[in-house]
Amino acid sequence: MTVSAVRMRMRHEGRLDFGEYGLGGSVSTSSDVYSYGIILMETFTRTKPTDEMLAGGMTLRLWVKESLLNGMTKVVDMALRRQEGETSTRDVQCLTSIMELALECTKESAEERD
Repeated sequence: MTVSAVRMRMRHEGRLDFGEYGLGGSVSTSSDVYSYGIILMETFTRTKPTDEMLAGGMTLRLWVKESLLNGMTKVVDMALRRQEGETSTRDVQCLTSIMELALECTKESAEERD
């Protein structure tokens, strides 16, 4: 999929523009911070912002944010757990901290991320 096709799809679905990823011609510290947050979410959930399950106004950021309230282990990649189905309190605290950092990095306002 080309960059322009992805941009059109993202705009059509009401998601943030890929300009945040540095593809819009303007690279900045806040776009790097945003990208880092997205990469953290992608890594720990094994879900991309363009995943089909994130349709109808749902974004990766919103999905992760809601998961913090409803049980972080539901969105975290199963391969990251120690044993199938088991997650310790320490694991949950660590994953929650990582996802909170990712959410801070992906705030809508660039000024809030610096």
